[in-house]
Amino acid sequence: KKKGQKALIWKKVSDEMKQNGYYFGVNQCDEKWRRLLSRYRQVRDSSKKSGSGGIKWQYYESMRDALSPLARQAVSPPKDLLHESSDVQLASSSGTTLITTPLVEVLAS
Repeated sequence: KKKGQKALIWKKVSDEMKQNGYYFGVNQCDEKWRRLLSRYRQVRDSSKKSGSGGIKWQYYESMRDALSPLARQAVSPPKDLLHESSDVQLASSSGTTLITTPLVEVLAS
C-alpha cells in the first residue's frame, strides 16, 4: 500500500478510537500497532525456542486470532477488526478471567 493510503486508514482508526472515548492521534495509533505487532512476534518467537519457558502476554491470543487470517500483513490493521471481539484472559488475584474485548480496547491499553 502507498503511504497515503496507510495514513487514511490510521486516520479512520484514530477517529474510531475517539468515538469510543480514547483520544489518540494518527501517529500514536500507528506506533501502538507497531509495538503490539513487535510484542506479539517476540512472544511467538520465544515459544518456538527449545528450553525456554516462553513469555506470557495477556493479549497474545487476541493478536493471534486477529492476525491469523492475515498471515503476512505488514503493519496496517484490518479495516473491520476494530470492533470484532476476541477472547482475552486477564489474570487477577482470584484467578484467571476470560472476557471478550474489542481490539479498539486492546489498542487503548
